Formats: sequence, C-alpha cells, structure tokens
Amino acid sequence: MQHYLGRPTAIPTTLSLADYVKEVKTGSSRWLKDQTEFRRFEGWQDGYGAFTASFREKDSLVEYIKDQAEHHRAESLPDEYRRLLRENGVPYDERYLA
Repeated sequence: MQHYLGRPTAIPTTLSLADYVKEVKTGSSRWLKDQTEFRRFEGWQDGYGAFTASFREKDSLVEYIKDQAEHHRAESLPDEYRRLLRENGVPYDERYLA
C-alpha cells in the first residue's frame, strides 16, 4: 500500500464500481507506461478499495485528500485503511494492504 490513488468522483448509476475501477486502471496504466518518467511502472495491484461519501461532504473530503501527507504522519495509510474497514464491518485481505 505504498502508493495509492485517492480520487473523489461521481459514478453514474449505469456504471458499476468494478467497471469504473477497471477503466481507470486500464487507462492510467497505458498513459503511465507511455511516459518517460514511469517506464518502470508494471501495473496496479489486483484489488481496490472504495468508500462512499455524500455530496455535502465533498469539500471536507477534498481537503482531507489535500492534507493526506500531514495526516498520515499521525496515522499511517495502512493503519487508517484497516481502521476504516473494521469500523464499517468490511472484510479484507491483508495481501492488498502490504
């Protein structure tokens, strides 16, 4: 979980989350591999995580994402992710958190 993408977005009801993630991973992989700076990029991991938020929380969510470097000095991303999963009763596979 060393590198990750935090992306607030609105997904139309006609598009499944799995299809959306597939499109993002496929398109970004192609783009990254075409960039000189990312020639060593080998691809995204198999799994993914997604959380929902209401539209009224948009501004605080964007601020949270902007301040993640500071926030993760106090609580690491893997620890925060595990905590959020536990708090929301979501089972997870440790392979995707390493």
